[in-house]
Formats: sequence, structure tokens, C-alpha cells
Amino acid sequence: MSELPCCGLVMHSKCAFKLIADGSYHGVTVLCPGCESTIWSHPLYSPSTQVIPEGCLDELKTLKPVVTQYRRSLLAFRKKVVQSKQDFKTLIAPYIEQIKAAKKAAKDAIKGSDEYKIYAKAQRSYAKHMSALATKYDIPLRLVNQHYKILWWRSNPMRYINGFLYVRV
Repeated sequence: MSELPCCGLVMHSKCAFKLIADGSYHGVTVLCPGCESTIWSHPLYSPSTQVIPEGCLDELKTLKPVVTQYRRSLLAFRKKVVQSKQDFKTLIAPYIEQIKAAKKAAKDAIKGSDEYKIYAKAQRSYAKHMSALATKYDIPLRLVNQHYKILWWRSNPMRYINGFLYVRV
């Protein structure tokens, strides 16, 4: 458990770190869920005690056309990107089904191979024996597997196949 510095609110350490990490990653001010005081704020976005000089304010007023042009061009650019994304999705739509079918055919071919069948049988046998051993001695299965430096999730046949045939579209 962790105690927040402002109001003494006690919360899970994992939750407290997540609260602060998420806010700091996104560059926003992190507020305490209890008293809503600031726990962390980004140095560039936090209120400063410095005052902007009058001369700088006058020059900022002269830059208004530049800022307006920047905002307009940004909006036009965003519209162009959104339209291009839609066009791209439309262009690749016919090929998505072909990719899925090819991936399924590759999986089926791998699953039909003798090597896969032997490996899957050996993996099931290994998992059964290691689980029985962990249960018998009342120790975590992870600890037993670490002795042979085998991670189950990496050695699972389907995870292995899916990992190698992963295509992000």
C-alpha cells in the first residue's frame, strides 16, 4: 500500500504508480483522487509565477495572422490525412480476406505436419509432469519450469504459430 503525500489517501502501490505514470506520460497534471490537489504536473504546463512582459504581449498580438494560418493549415492537413486513411482502407479491403485465407491455410499446413503433432504431444506430456511435480512439492509451476529455463507461454505450439504468422493490417 502507498500513502499519497497530500491528504494521506492510502491506495495500492500499483494503482498509485499507474496513476502517476499515466499522467506523466501524457503530460497532464495528476490530481489526487481524494482531495484533488496536484500530485505531479509537467514543468512546461504548470502555472508559473513569471509574468509575460508587456512588449512580448504586443508582439504576440502582431502574430495573430500567423497563428490563424497555422490553425487553418493544421485543420486542412488533418482532413487530408483522414481522407487518405479512408482511401487506403478502401484500397486494401479486397486483399484482407485473401490474407486471412492464406494465414489459415498456413496454420492448417503446420498443424497437419508430423513435427507439429510430435511437438504438441511432447508439450502436453511435459506440462502434465511439471504440473504434477509442482503440486506434489507445493511449489509454483513457474519455479519448476525455470529450472529448465522453459517458459510455457513461449513453448505453447499455437502461440508459437500465431506469433510467426502475425500480420498487422
